[in-house]
Amino acid sequence: MDIHFILRWLRARKKMSIVWLVIFLLSIFGSFGIVRAESSSKVIRVGYVNVANYEEGAEGEYKFGAGYEYLQKISYLTGWKYEYVHGTFKDCLQMLIDGDIDLFGNVSYTPQRADEMSFSSYPQGRDTYWVYTDKKHDYLIDGHEPNLNGCKIGVTKGTYQETLLRDWLQKNQVQAEVVPLGGYDEMLLSLKNNQVDAIVAADLATSYDLSALVNIGYSNYFFVVSQKRPDVLHELNEALFEIQNTEAGYNSKLLSRYYAKSIGGQVFNKEEKEWLAAHDNTIRLGYLRHDLPFCGEQDGQMVGVMATVVEALEKHYGVHVETVPFDTREQSTEALRNHTIDLAGPNFSDFYLAELQDLVLSDSMVETTPVVIYAGHDYKAGLKKIAATRSSIFDVNAVSVLFPDAEIVVCQTPDDCLKAVADGKAGSTLVTSSQINLTSANPVMMRLSMAEISKSTDVVLVGVKDNRRVVSIVNKAITQSSGILNGMVLAQHSGTTPVTFKEVVEQYAWIFISIAGIVILVLCLMMYHLLVNRRKLSKALKDAQDANAANQAKTAFLNSMSHDIRTPMNSIIGFTNIALKQNPNEEIKKCLKRVKQSSDFLLSLINDVLDISRIESGKIKYHPVPVDMVELNETVLTMAKGFFVNRNLTFEVHKPSIDSLYVMTDSVRLREILNNIISNAVKFTDDGGTISFSVSYHAGLDTEQIMVHYKIADTGVGMSPEFLKKIFDEFSQEESGARTHYKGTGLGMAITKRYVDLLGGTIFVKSKKGVGTTFTVDIPMKKTDEIPKKETLITKKPKNLTGVKVLVAEDNDLNAELATVILEEAGMKVTRVENGKQAVENWESHPMGTYDVILMDIMMPVMDGYTATRTIR
Repeated sequence: MDIHFILRWLRARKKMSIVWLVIFLLSIFGSFGIVRAESSSKVIRVGYVNVANYEEGAEGEYKFGAGYEYLQKISYLTGWKYEYVHGTFKDCLQMLIDGDIDLFGNVSYTPQRADEMSFSSYPQGRDTYWVYTDKKHDYLIDGHEPNLNGCKIGVTKGTYQETLLRDWLQKNQVQAEVVPLGGYDEMLLSLKNNQVDAIVAADLATSYDLSALVNIGYSNYFFVVSQKRPDVLHELNEALFEIQNTEAGYNSKLLSRYYAKSIGGQVFNKEEKEWLAAHDNTIRLGYLRHDLPFCGEQDGQMVGVMATVVEALEKHYGVHVETVPFDTREQSTEALRNHTIDLAGPNFSDFYLAELQDLVLSDSMVETTPVVIYAGHDYKAGLKKIAATRSSIFDVNAVSVLFPDAEIVVCQTPDDCLKAVADGKAGSTLVTSSQINLTSANPVMMRLSMAEISKSTDVVLVGVKDNRRVVSIVNKAITQSSGILNGMVLAQHSGTTPVTFKEVVEQYAWIFISIAGIVILVLCLMMYHLLVNRRKLSKALKDAQDANAANQAKTAFLNSMSHDIRTPMNSIIGFTNIALKQNPNEEIKKCLKRVKQSSDFLLSLINDVLDISRIESGKIKYHPVPVDMVELNETVLTMAKGFFVNRNLTFEVHKPSIDSLYVMTDSVRLREILNNIISNAVKFTDDGGTISFSVSYHAGLDTEQIMVHYKIADTGVGMSPEFLKKIFDEFSQEESGARTHYKGTGLGMAITKRYVDLLGGTIFVKSKKGVGTTFTVDIPMKKTDEIPKKETLITKKPKNLTGVKVLVAEDNDLNAELATVILEEAGMKVTRVENGKQAVENWESHPMGTYDVILMDIMMPVMDGYTATRTIR
């Protein structure tokens, strides 16, 4: 929509301007409520390197590029705001390591970098590295294979590209000198000054003045995050996961819009030079007189998009172009077949239609979208009978391809097509979106409607197969006449009376002043809100420091007390089991079973406390072993079935259909993570509810790694937003009766989070009160070819222990008595001592063979069990 169209719209609705302003004000203040709700958005410091096509725009300048656009995409999902920190690639990496910036992109993975920064779980994209040269060195590509022997090749010092180049030269036995340089700008300068003959660069970072010689390899590149900002890494991975799972091929589509088409070369190769020499360095180009904005005739000269291609051929390559006008596409096609011209256009791009006509298509000059102009209220009904000419982009042939079932009404001109639709002789006609302003000037359009079709198409030139080399020549010129230039030409030849932005501002100055005032007010309120948030952040930091000190004291206390509590608990459980074996009456037996159940539950709570103490003291380590993930998941699901006994719950499982997947991971901790989450889901979901378990596998940081993604959801009681903030804290439980209704210490999720961190993964939870909870867990694992060992169960017959002599060292009388009863029931002879020193003295005072077995407690007075054992040995 151009300025002229906006002006006409404003004039037609001048009486409604006040109403629209009120609506606009309400929308601003309404959205301000949203801004307030989301005003906690993080400010992320991003490293920004000015690289062609990837990130362009110096500080304070207009910014664009594939990397810049990817950052904006991520911010739409995370709510981040960016502070751009400009510098060289090397400077930005160092700032990231030092914590001076939070995020940086376009970084290749190396083990050294992985130790200093955190890589995203999913690649940002893939760089293809080429050896490039310029026009002064085009002799290097005089033929199909480049001759690099004896050349000096510049490459950025200390980068992955340098390693890749040296490996490629050695592998292909090319004798060239590698010249390490400071960066892309220095390489271009050295090439210009003949200090090097060629340079190495990524495909995205090349300019149109360079020509590709040979591809030397590729690598994935990633976003990297400061190790001081794990919160940023988590949110980044969540956003990248959502992008990859909701927008398939987003990386490729993004790069294709910025991809430097210099790959394949912008310098003519040997065959192209021979063709031009055989044709007097002249290309004969046919065009249509009346097909603006793509082409037309003005003062005897061709104008429009095709004119930009001609300009590139003549100015950039020195090729003479002879333009030949035609009235219809049939005339230009016939001239092609008779070889009176070499190329013709513009044409609708369709390979099947071109094959039927034995034509060759060029690259796209410009992209456009079909617009249906129809009468009535249903454009689909109008597509049954379509008016078309033999000279427009959507001519008779193009319409027959787009709508093969439609009846075609042939007209002489586009205006005749509009009249046919208005008079009911046709249901609709097609024009391009680029021609809509010209079409709207026709008075007949007052009676018609428009609908844009979502499928876009390319506008191309065509040649014939027996003269196909001219198409590869013109493709280079199409690359040179960039999309920005073609877009300017489209705008120049698509409008009617030009209206300047200044005129619009002067006529509607009060609207612009009102908007500016509102924006200033909103900015002031946002600044105030930011200051308030900073004060809250300072207070929260102090509270966190106080809480950390208290947490350390708590850990020391629990580590000591849990052991002391467990000792009498073992006695209670042991004596209860002994009492149950004495065949008591039913009433006593019932009471003993209740004692056992309560004791077992209390012991499990004590074990949780001991586990969290062991984790915090660093006694639990990561022990990766070869694991078949398919088998491990089946084991987890089998164990999970036990949670559903005597419960009316639906358990849904979603997993890939693969036979095996071998990785290195700590299977014990991974099973505990999944079992903890599933058991929690069962515990907090009422009968009649549903629990789902899903697992999927994704690419990791490199080809050696895989990212395993788990998602466990339930329709249970859910959690409040307040509790979600502390779900992974120790001893955290939801209020409102949860402690009395659901048993537990509140350590399960704290242990789970510690194990996820131990495995190098991330865990995230979403929940809503009364709706349910969803846990997502991402664990990176290294692939392996080693087949895991199968566990076999060896069953042994119980041995006869009658007469076996045992020395028991135990300082606790209850435990000693319990051990004596159990051992004597098995027929063993027991001698008890109270500490390690007595055990040593008893052993030394008796001849060898007096005792067959020694059972040694660890924590005892006078001498502990370890010391006593070493002394006896």
